[in-house]
Amino acid sequence: MTSTPTLNHAQGRASAFEVAPTDAALGAEVRGVDLAQLDDATFEKIHQAWLDHLLLVFRGVLAIGDGAID
Repeated sequence: MTSTPTLNHAQGRASAFEVAPTDAALGAEVRGVDLAQLDDATFEKIHQAWLDHLLLVFRGVLAIGDGAID
Protein backbone atom coordinates (compact mmCIF):
# COMPACT_ATOMS: atom_id res chain seq x y z
CA MET A 1 0.00 0.00 0.00
CA THR A 2 1.00 3.58 -0.42
CA SER A 3 1.57 6.31 2.10
CA THR A 4 -0.98 8.42 0.24
CA PRO A 5 -3.66 9.54 2.70
CA THR A 6 -6.70 7.32 2.79
CA LEU A 7 -9.87 8.94 1.53
CA ASN A 8 -12.85 8.54 3.86
CA HIS A 9 -16.25 8.33 2.24
CA ALA A 10 -18.91 8.63 4.94
CA GLN A 11 -22.65 9.00 4.59
CA GLY A 12 -23.86 7.69 7.91
CA ARG A 13 -22.63 4.57 9.64
CA ALA A 14 -23.95 2.00 7.15
CA SER A 15 -22.13 3.52 4.17
CA ALA A 16 -18.81 4.58 5.72
CA PHE A 17 -15.82 3.12 3.90
CA GLU A 18 -12.29 3.93 2.82
CA VAL A 19 -10.60 4.08 -0.57
CA ALA A 20 -6.83 3.66 -0.29
CA PRO A 21 -4.83 4.21 -3.51
CA THR A 22 -2.20 1.57 -4.28
CA ASP A 23 1.45 2.16 -5.14
CA ALA A 24 0.73 1.04 -8.71
CA ALA A 25 -0.10 3.33 -11.61
CA LEU A 26 -3.76 2.61 -11.07
CA GLY A 27 -6.00 0.96 -8.54
CA ALA A 28 -7.26 1.37 -4.99
CA GLU A 29 -8.35 -0.87 -2.15
CA VAL A 30 -11.88 -0.39 -0.81
CA ARG A 31 -12.22 -1.19 2.89
CA GLY A 32 -15.17 -1.31 5.27
CA VAL A 33 -18.06 -1.75 2.85
CA ASP A 34 -20.67 -4.51 2.83
CA LEU A 35 -21.35 -5.17 -0.84
CA ALA A 36 -24.40 -7.25 0.03
CA GLN A 37 -26.15 -4.19 1.51
CA LEU A 38 -25.40 -1.23 -0.73
CA ASP A 39 -27.58 1.84 -0.65
CA ASP A 40 -27.70 4.21 -3.62
CA ALA A 41 -25.33 6.75 -2.05
CA THR A 42 -22.69 4.10 -1.28
CA PHE A 43 -22.99 2.64 -4.78
CA GLU A 44 -22.44 6.09 -6.29
CA LYS A 45 -19.33 6.66 -4.14
CA ILE A 46 -17.90 3.26 -5.13
CA HIS A 47 -18.68 4.05 -8.76
CA GLN A 48 -16.85 7.38 -8.45
CA ALA A 49 -13.87 5.60 -6.85
CA TRP A 50 -13.84 3.21 -9.82
CA LEU A 51 -13.86 6.16 -12.24
CA ASP A 52 -11.03 7.80 -10.29
CA HIS A 53 -8.80 4.71 -9.89
CA LEU A 54 -9.89 2.38 -12.76
CA LEU A 55 -9.41 -0.75 -10.63
CA LEU A 56 -10.87 -1.50 -7.20
CA VAL A 57 -9.80 -4.29 -4.85
CA PHE A 58 -12.26 -5.59 -2.24
CA ARG A 59 -10.22 -7.90 0.01
CA GLY A 60 -12.01 -10.72 1.79
CA VAL A 61 -15.09 -10.52 -0.42
CA LEU A 62 -16.15 -13.76 -2.08
CA ALA A 63 -17.26 -13.39 -5.70
CA ILE A 64 -19.87 -16.12 -5.30
CA GLY A 65 -21.85 -16.51 -2.11
CA ASP A 66 -25.37 -16.88 -0.85
CA GLY A 67 -27.63 -14.72 -2.94
CA ALA A 68 -24.98 -13.97 -5.58
CA ILE A 69 -26.61 -16.22 -8.16
CA ASP A 70 -30.36 -16.25 -8.67
